[in-house]
Amino acid sequence: MTELDDYGLALPTNQRALEIANNFTSKYPMQPILGNKNSTHGRQGQVWIAAPTADSDVAVVLVANYGNSGNND
Repeated sequence: MTELDDYGLALPTNQRALEIANNFTSKYPMQPILGNKNSTHGRQGQVWIAAPTADSDVAVVLVANYGNSGNND
């Protein structure tokens, strides 16, 4: 995160973005993605996806990667 553009610099302090992220992630916690050789631990890459609800035009996609190996042995 050494070459952020104006949008990237503004996003962490954007009140609306923080509200969406906090409200969504508190309802839908991150779940490990299965698929590696360890059946009790998921891959380190994580994704949240939500489509717009009936009462909102907001769609949310949050992506995080907690490691570069892909295995969580």
